[in-house]
This record gives sequence, structure tokens and C-alpha cells, in this order.
Amino acid sequence: MSTKPPGLRSFAVFFGGSLLLGLTIGLADVVLDQVGNPVSRLGILAALVTAFAAAVWLGLRWWSRLDEAAREAHKWAWYWGGSCGAALGFLAVAAATRLGQIASSPMLASWTPAEAFYNGALALIACQLVGHGIAWAVWWLQRR
Repeated sequence: MSTKPPGLRSFAVFFGGSLLLGLTIGLADVVLDQVGNPVSRLGILAALVTAFAAAVWLGLRWWSRLDEAAREAHKWAWYWGGSCGAALGFLAVAAATRLGQIASSPMLASWTPAEAFYNGALALIACQLVGHGIAWAVWWLQRR
């Protein structure tokens, strides 16, 4: 029996491609923001919507090709790892806020409420993804 988790290569290609696409669109957004062209901003929005639709379609296609063990690994990892990652991320932000470290940071204090919400949501999703990755690896290591 192979110890390599099924679908790992396709997942890595999908994840890496999504990451590269997101970074490219984000970089284009920053560059076009410096130019100040509102039509360019609509183009970035259209690119984001198209990229999101393509990622959902590719993700569903990837999921349908996974075997039962790989699906179970991801479901288990998202439930436990994603939940624990979100909880730990929330606790870290809550603790830093209560200790006054966030309010005293010059960079964080300059954020608008919309920027703070966006960055907080992004940080929470990052914690969930890290938790998922750790739990996914634990699930496969337990079944070696």
C-alpha cells in the first residue's frame, strides 16, 4: 500500500495555481491603484470574479476525482483543523486587543474599519488553512 496520499499532486498544482493567480491579480491591483484609473479597477474586479468562478469549477472537478479516503481526510481536516485554527486565530487577536498591543501599533492604528475587517478576515482564513494543513498531515500520518 502506498503511503503517498492520493490526489496530492493535483491538489498541489491546484493550490499553487490559485495562489499564483491571486498574487498576480493582487499585484496588478496595487499597480493599477497607483495609476488611479477607475476603469482598470473594474477590470481587476472582473478578473477576480472570473478567477473565483474558475477556482470553484476546478475545485469541484478535483473533488469529484478524489477517492473516498482522500475525501474523508479533507473533511476531517477541515472540521478539526479549520475549527481549531479559527479558534486559535480569534483567541490571538482577542488577547492582543485586550492587552492593547493592536491599538498601540502605528500600522494597525492607521487602518480604516474596512481595512481592519478585511485583514482580520484574511488572517482568520489563513489560520483555518494552516490548521487544515496540519490536521490533514496528522490524518495521513496516523494511517501510514
